[in-house]
Amino acid sequence: MTIIQELRKLYRNGTRVTNKELKATLQEIYDKHGLKETACATHIERFGFDAKKCKIRDKDKRRDGLILTLKKQENENKLD
Repeated sequence: MTIIQELRKLYRNGTRVTNKELKATLQEIYDKHGLKETACATHIERFGFDAKKCKIRDKDKRRDGLILTLKKQENENKLD
């Protein structure tokens, strides 16, 4: 399974996720695929997602997070 496929399986359109959670998930995927890169939450944009900053309530705290939306593929708008 490719990185993009794994991320699309985990994060559906409109998913809200904290930066900390997303960074940890990306790092696990990087390690699994042998990438020697340190994950950053904004790297999600490299894999077909748009990310909009938001605040996510976690118990009594508000944490920095992102709302993930799938980027439209160029081929989706073309007629066959």
